[in-house]
Amino acid sequence: MNQESATATQSVADDAPHFSIPPLLPVTQRILVPEIIGAILDALINIMGSNKNAAMIDRQLLKVAQCSRLFQEEAERRLYAYVKFTVGTSRAAKIAAVLRSRTARYLRVLHVMEYGDERSFRDNNMSTVAGLPFELMTGLKEMEVHFAYGPSAYIKKPLDERLFQILRRDLPENTLQVFRCARPLNRSSIRFLYRQRTLEELLIKLNAFEPNAAEVLVDRMDFPNLRMIVASPIEHPSLCWILQRSDIQYLTPLETFSIIPPWSSFSQQLITLDVAHCQALDPKIVKEIVSSSPHLRLLMLKLNHLWEEKNINVFDTLRRLANLEVLGLLPDPTTFNSYFNSIVGRVNDCEALQNLAIVVPRGGPNEYFGVEMTKSKRRGWTQKPTGAVDIISWKAEHVSRIEMSRKKASASA
Repeated sequence: MNQESATATQSVADDAPHFSIPPLLPVTQRILVPEIIGAILDALINIMGSNKNAAMIDRQLLKVAQCSRLFQEEAERRLYAYVKFTVGTSRAAKIAAVLRSRTARYLRVLHVMEYGDERSFRDNNMSTVAGLPFELMTGLKEMEVHFAYGPSAYIKKPLDERLFQILRRDLPENTLQVFRCARPLNRSSIRFLYRQRTLEELLIKLNAFEPNAAEVLVDRMDFPNLRMIVASPIEHPSLCWILQRSDIQYLTPLETFSIIPPWSSFSQQLITLDVAHCQALDPKIVKEIVSSSPHLRLLMLKLNHLWEEKNINVFDTLRRLANLEVLGLLPDPTTFNSYFNSIVGRVNDCEALQNLAIVVPRGGPNEYFGVEMTKSKRRGWTQKPTGAVDIISWKAEHVSRIEMSRKKASASA
C-alpha cells in the first residue's frame, strides 16, 4: 500500500480496542506459507480498489489481524509499514506500545508530526518521541520530521533536540535511505546521520546562525549512495562537504544559490538542477551553470530583470545543453508577457527539449500562473491555455520520468 492508504490504516488500527493475541503457531503447524498469505491479502487489497476504498481495506486488514493467528503477521506487516506519529496524542501512545510489542520490524516509513512544541518537553511517556522503539526499527527506510510550528517561529522557538539525540543513540546503523526535515537544524542535530551511509535522498536545512557555524564538522559525513539533495544554505560548510563527497545527481538548493568552491567537483554529474527556489539569477551565473553542468536533463531557473533589460534570450545560453529535456523558467513577473513572446520562437534551439513551463508566482505559497508547452514528434509544440500551473507536481512528474528512463537504460546496458 502507498502512504495515503497506510495513513488511513494507522487511524483505524490505533482506534481499535486492545486485545490479547496468543503466540503465533510454530512454522511446522502452519497451513499456508507466508508468501501465499501475503498474496491473498494483496489480492484482497487489489479487489477492493486500493486507494479508492482505503478505509474499508484497512478495516478488513485489521479484522484479519485480530481474528486469525495464521494471517496476523502478514496483515500487520501491511498495517504498520507506514506510521504517522503525532507527538503528544493518545493515539501516539497506542502506536508506540504496538510498535514496541511486536510491529516495529515491519515499519518502513515514519512521519513524526507536531514535534517541537511544549508537549515534546513533558515527561518521557509513550505519547512523546521517547516512547518510540527506534532500536527495533531494523527495516526503517524513510523518515520525515514535521514541527508543530511554521517558519515564522523558527528563530523564536528553541530547537528541541531530544528526538535527534535519541536517533543518534538508538537508530540501527545503515538503515535509512531517505530523511526529510524542513526546519533549520543545528549541526549537532544531524549527527545521527553519520551512521546512515545508506542515505539516497536528503532534505535538510542547517542553521547558519549557530555559534561556530563556519567550522568544518569534526565528524566527516560520507554518503556513497546519496543521489538527491534538497538543502540550504548551500554555502554551509557541512553541506559543501556532503556535496563534494557524494555522487549528487539531483540538486535543489533552497533560498540562496551561488557557485560555491566545491561546485566544479560535482556539477559535471548533475542530471537535474532546480534553483527556482532561490534568488533570481543574472545571465552570467546561468552561463556558468550551463558550462559546468553539461549533462543536465532538467533545469529550473528564476531570471532577474537583466535578461529583459539587456534583451538577452535565455536560449542563446541554454542551447549548449544537448541533453536538456525539461525546462522551467520563472521570469520577472512585471515583464512576463513580453518576455514570453520574445523567447517562445527560440524553443527549438534546445534540440532535446520536450517540456517547457514559463510561470510567475500568483500570490499564495506554491501558486503559479503561466504557460505549459509540450513537444511531440507528430504535432510539434502544443501549448496549454494560460492559467494556473502546479509547478511542484510538474517537476516531480518529470524527475520521476527521467529517473525511470535512466534505470531502464542501466538495466538494458
